[in-house]
Amino acid sequence: MDTRHINKTYFISTDDEGDDAITAYGPETTTLIEDCVIDFRGLSLDEQDEAISGVNGAKVIIRRCLIIGAKKALLAGNGDYPLTDLVEGRWLIEDSILWECGRRCPEAQDGVRLIMKRCWIHNFGKRFDERAFGAWSHLGAEIYAEDCLFTQSNGIFGLGVITTIKDIISHIGQSVNMYGLRALFKGRTYLPGICRGLTADEGGKVIGNNCYKNRSWIVLDNTTYMSDEEANKLKYRLAVSLNLKHFLELGNEES
Repeated sequence: MDTRHINKTYFISTDDEGDDAITAYGPETTTLIEDCVIDFRGLSLDEQDEAISGVNGAKVIIRRCLIIGAKKALLAGNGDYPLTDLVEGRWLIEDSILWECGRRCPEAQDGVRLIMKRCWIHNFGKRFDERAFGAWSHLGAEIYAEDCLFTQSNGIFGLGVITTIKDIISHIGQSVNMYGLRALFKGRTYLPGICRGLTADEGGKVIGNNCYKNRSWIVLDNTTYMSDEEANKLKYRLAVSLNLKHFLELGNEES
């Protein structure tokens, strides 16, 4: 098994317009991504795709990484190789922050198994393109989140009324695609994306162990919770270790 190691790299653009910052290919290679920053705040929505995607049974390990302003953060399984993803696709994400991304924070599909530990997903939906959500598992995939934080700074209409309506309409369409017209009778169909912290559909599975949400309306399926004190300690440790304040100030200077 080969290992591709990406270490201490700062991405502010993609190799080709509308592409990913990092694409991991399987099944014979493990992609190890450590101590990297992917900062897409300076890119328009059309100039980017995923921050990181894994295809064809990719094995991906992400440690101590910061992803900011990506419209789509992490995609585990892209739909082109469902059998290989089912058999081989495995992800591990540790000690990382996904800050003000749009969706796929992360998304797992096609039977991929994804574990995330000590991660902070903040203001998911902020970089809105067509719909918003945090971590989402579907099509037989599994996401196991342990000691993870799902937080929003604003209220349930934090994206603005017009954007929230667009988001809900998009989720209605997605739900009808998955479940047919019976989706119109499911309350979850109408849930705004910024409420969808850790959710599963279409045979997907999520488990949250000792996780945290700072708003009562953030939905974390099948989850046990940590205390406010534990959450604050984890926020501080992640923010300091990933130098979050520096990169937020850098973005303000550039805007």
